Formats: sequence, C-alpha cells, structure tokens
Amino acid sequence: MEQEIVKGQKALARQIFVEKKQAALISETQAFEDKRNRQAKLAIERGEDGISKLAVQEKLVLEKQLHLYQEQAEAIKTQTQLLTEKIEQLKETYL
Repeated sequence: MEQEIVKGQKALARQIFVEKKQAALISETQAFEDKRNRQAKLAIERGEDGISKLAVQEKLVLEKQLHLYQEQAEAIKTQTQLLTEKIEQLKETYL
C-alpha cells in the first residue's frame, strides 16, 4: 500500500509539471496573439494591407490555439484534482 502512495505522489508530481507547462504554453500563445494584434493595428495605420491581413490571419489561428490550450488546461487541472483526491484516500486508508 505504501508503494501505491509513492507511485501516486510521483504521478502527481508529473501531473503538476504538465499543468505548469500548459500554463506556460497558454501564456506564450497569449503573448504572440497580443503581438500579432499590435502588428495588425500598426500595419492598418500605415496602410500596409498585405501585412495587416497576414497579422490578422495569424492572430485568428493563435486565438484558436489559445482556446484549445485553455480547454486542455482545464482537463489537466481536473485530472490533477482527481489524482490528489485519490492519493488522499489512499493515505486515509493506509494511515
């Protein structure tokens, strides 16, 4: 039983790592999206239609990616919570 708790704690550590990595991915994608938004606005102000179209298109792609990453992050958080609860149950049962 003690080995199961140790396995669970290791799995939880990996899960938390994945959760943090996903949060970093979201943050990075958000920064890229913001950058493309600023570039599109600047290109529009300067009358550079071709560049503004490219920036807007990339911004839209980044928005979709960001939404997907956020959904994945929620799923990961749910898994982390379930794993934490399971470990707590094991501890209560064993100890």
